[in-house]
Amino acid sequence: MSFLKWTIMTFKKIPRGKGRAPKHVLPEDHITKTDLLQQIQLAENGLNDIEQLDAQCHFKHPLFGHLDLKESQKFLAIHTEHHLKILRDIFK
Repeated sequence: MSFLKWTIMTFKKIPRGKGRAPKHVLPEDHITKTDLLQQIQLAENGLNDIEQLDAQCHFKHPLFGHLDLKESQKFLAIHTEHHLKILRDIFK
């Protein structure tokens, strides 16, 4: 396990400003509050779908390599909270 993966999974926190989103997930234009709320709803729906997956599923993360279902769920929770903190700061 990489030190970065161990640190994030252990402390349940992603350092702010260290990572960069892949180009294919960046918005093409400005994003509105309505857009963000729609994206949050889609993410919540996706998290619900994960509960239906086989426990033997694995996902390939670009930095952490293969994550089993339990690790994936944990990482998604950490990653989601990371983005929610950013949004809370934006909307202050």
